[in-house]
Amino acid sequence: MSQPTKLLAAALLLGLILASPAVQPAAADTASSLSPYWNQTIARWDDLIAYYAGQRGLDPDLVAAIIYEESHGLPNRVSVVGAVGLMQIMPKEAGFSWRPTAAELLDPPVNLYWGTRTFAQVLQQAEGSLSRALAAYNGGWEQEHLRATQLFAGKVLDHYARAIAARAGFNARSMKKWTLALDIQTSAGLTRIQTIRSDGATELGARDDLAKLPASAPHAMAYSAIDAGGVAWLVEAWVIVEPIEGGAPAGRGTH
Repeated sequence: MSQPTKLLAAALLLGLILASPAVQPAAADTASSLSPYWNQTIARWDDLIAYYAGQRGLDPDLVAAIIYEESHGLPNRVSVVGAVGLMQIMPKEAGFSWRPTAAELLDPPVNLYWGTRTFAQVLQQAEGSLSRALAAYNGGWEQEHLRATQLFAGKVLDHYARAIAARAGFNARSMKKWTLALDIQTSAGLTRIQTIRSDGATELGARDDLAKLPASAPHAMAYSAIDAGGVAWLVEAWVIVEPIEGGAPAGRGTH
């Protein structure tokens, strides 16, 4: 499928996405939407993550990775600065007048509604860069370049890359190094290839680089949505699983 066709398809599929109220969705009767990489502290939120990630066009495994680093899946966690719940949202009492109270944000559906909403907005502001968006989500744009926010972004991306690999049948626990290749596009003309390595290095690439990816590279749609201005967004991700110690590939097997 050509790149313009992908964007048109996204627009047609996502044109009816509306902001949904923060209500508990019905329990799903289908297979897990999350990668087998996640332990039970995260997997227990499968249905909620799938529902609210889906409302924002986010990969559920990306949302799960944020939750893991923010709260380790503990819905009652409150940080020293007052961030609340699964996705550690700053509440109304902290000066965010448009958000729910701290007590309300302890409710997982409410928390996930606001967390996915906020991250989707930040990802658009970051022009599709996952590393920048994660740092800003964690500490705000004024703290984007601090070591703490950069470490947070790196940890989330590490979990996300491993979750994508595990979903494809790779032994995610044995991965020593990986490269995340991102194809970032919008119907407004933004087109960018970005690579992020497990050591934190990032660089821009050329579209021809995508053709060089291994056929076995695990793939995920990190973000696919239409923003408030009607612009379609696509952020596709591939994980290049690099050899483990001794030169053997980090192959498929037990997670």
